[in-house]
Amino acid sequence: MNIFLKKRRIPSATLQLFTRQLAILLDARLSLGQALAVLAEQESNTAFKKNLCGLIENIQSGNTLSEALAGYPSLFPSLYINMIRAGEMSSTLSTVLNRLVSFQEQIQKMKQKITSMLLYPAIVLISALLMIFFLGSMIIPKFEIIFADGFEKNSLPSCTLFLLEASQYIRTHIMTMILLLIALLVAIKLAFTLEAFCEFFDRLLLGLPLIGSVLKKHYISQCFYTLGTLILHNVPPLEAIQITQKISNNRAIEKAMKMIYQSLEAGDSIMYPIQASHLFPPMTMSMIAIGEQTGRLAEMLLQIATIYEQDVHHRITQLMILIEPCLILLLACFIGGVVIALFLPLMTMIGSIGN
Repeated sequence: MNIFLKKRRIPSATLQLFTRQLAILLDARLSLGQALAVLAEQESNTAFKKNLCGLIENIQSGNTLSEALAGYPSLFPSLYINMIRAGEMSSTLSTVLNRLVSFQEQIQKMKQKITSMLLYPAIVLISALLMIFFLGSMIIPKFEIIFADGFEKNSLPSCTLFLLEASQYIRTHIMTMILLLIALLVAIKLAFTLEAFCEFFDRLLLGLPLIGSVLKKHYISQCFYTLGTLILHNVPPLEAIQITQKISNNRAIEKAMKMIYQSLEAGDSIMYPIQASHLFPPMTMSMIAIGEQTGRLAEMLLQIATIYEQDVHHRITQLMILIEPCLILLLACFIGGVVIALFLPLMTMIGSIGN
């Protein structure tokens, strides 16, 4: 395998477009080799174009598409390869490709929504910190000079004194604070190299008010949609769960999926590890139990995933509506408090001059 194939996976948008176009061409009754040749010819991404040429060579050598894709594990996810293999085994490759496109789109939309929900507060927080630094280093010292000339220190209002002392403390200990911040970031980075800490943090994340419930349902939806899709396309349950373990970015959910795998491997029910994990809501357990009893587990998993996905979209929309005014209000209160603390002595001075 060429060195460039080992660098990184192709962008998700490129993979999504490739999957959709391949499904369309196969629906148009082109052979697999012809479809890949058409896609390779019009591909603008040079690296991916070389990958497609390599796939075509492998297929011309007698390999199936899944076997050819398996030669590029650093480029194509195991879920993608196994879904293609399931489509080839059931002679429904174009159907599986369309389902993969739908799956990729859903995951991408969910990630974008959660990223947007977390990004906005982060931007506001960073802006607030920069504003504090600017006020503390540039604006407040000038007012401090004015107050030193016109006021006795004890005659200043309590809020003004607090603001001046906080500003002075920040200016005096700025290097110490920066070093402590760097040390904290390094300590956090080292802590995340420990598996036990990562699992503790991921479980703690799922227990947070408001956001924890949203993240938990997102991870469950992602895992169950993947698992249900694989089982629906005749991938053996144990192999499907093994693939699904790697989908979630939360170690607590991954541990629960590993317990499910071990339970099925031992010949037990899927319900025991789900109950033992204490991560899955009662509705999830009830629907899975019904799916096991009726032999429609895949359909139930997909139904749970759809319900949770819709709920996550709804809750994120509500949280965004709630978070935005709350953050603006907090920022306004902070700025207003600073303005009042700085101008209150000046107003007193102006009143004294007028009298």
